[in-house]
Amino acid sequence: MLATQDLQPSSASFLSDDELMVRMRSTRHLIDLQELSFAEDAAEFASRNAWDDEGSASAIDWMRFNCHMTSGAAANSVAVGETMSRVPESTQAAFDREVGYSHLVALARTARAVGDRFDEKALLEKARENSPGKFHFICNHYRHAADPKGYAAEQTEQVEQRELRLSTWMDGSLLISGILDSIGGAALRSALE
Repeated sequence: MLATQDLQPSSASFLSDDELMVRMRSTRHLIDLQELSFAEDAAEFASRNAWDDEGSASAIDWMRFNCHMTSGAAANSVAVGETMSRVPESTQAAFDREVGYSHLVALARTARAVGDRFDEKALLEKARENSPGKFHFICNHYRHAADPKGYAAEQTEQVEQRELRLSTWMDGSLLISGILDSIGGAALRSALE
């Protein structure tokens, strides 16, 4: 929060509910447009070697530290930027406020996963009708239908990469870290609670 927040009321406190909703939609759209611009830059950056010259392991690694992003957000930016030319109608729909940047992330990931079996028109219609969260699951189902073997291989890889590490910190505290699938994660959470 800003240091001046305690001294001044929020600029939104003077807005009616309708005005606040309009402002929030407009602000989110501007952020989506900035995300699209950043995604184009991220894809271009990933195609160059500047990140290597800076001592980073990858473009995503460089963005994590220099753009203060999580690796997932950086990877999503690269994926969207690299896929925008394959999804021109979806990109236009984002400009027209019909879908958000989060929808484009799911579309880009799906397009990369299924290759030539990708049908932008069918998925764009679903994106327009659904929230980004629900659309993410629709895309997962689409990936499974378009490439059952590939989808099963991804799921198998996720299971094979499960691990749980226990170690002792310098003061004797127990450090727990790892990656679990949803079933293993739920079992561990239940046991800990």
